[in-house]
Amino acid sequence: MFGIDEMEQAAAIERYRSSQHVRYPIALDTDGHVGDSCGAIGLPLHAFIERGGTIRACRFGEITRAEIETALKTVLSRGRSNRHR
Repeated sequence: MFGIDEMEQAAAIERYRSSQHVRYPIALDTDGHVGDSCGAIGLPLHAFIERGGTIRACRFGEITRAEIETALKTVLSRGRSNRHR
């Protein structure tokens, strides 16, 4: 799992990671490709991407940790069910 931060400075990303105790890596989307793919017109955007690189879900606006966990479980369960087909 990794996060994608759209069009922000690396220092801002590191401050966020530290303040929120984020343990996963965060990549920088310098050209806004992920947001464009989700149809985003603002931030924050949460894109849930499977291992193959396919965006499986997009959530707009602020979301809670519980909402992130629910979205991850949904994406992961789809991945498992798709592998068995």
